[in-house]
Amino acid sequence: WARDIVGAASSGEASQVNGEMVDRPVIERARQVLRRAALV
Repeated sequence: WARDIVGAASSGEASQVNGEMVDRPVIERARQVLRRAALV
């Protein structure tokens, strides 16, 4: 999920992923999830 969002939103702007709109707060949350996953 997080990788899909970050990959699709590389410009940092709102985009569509799997038929759903994602905006900046969702993108930031996905980046946070990936950072935390790297620590495990």
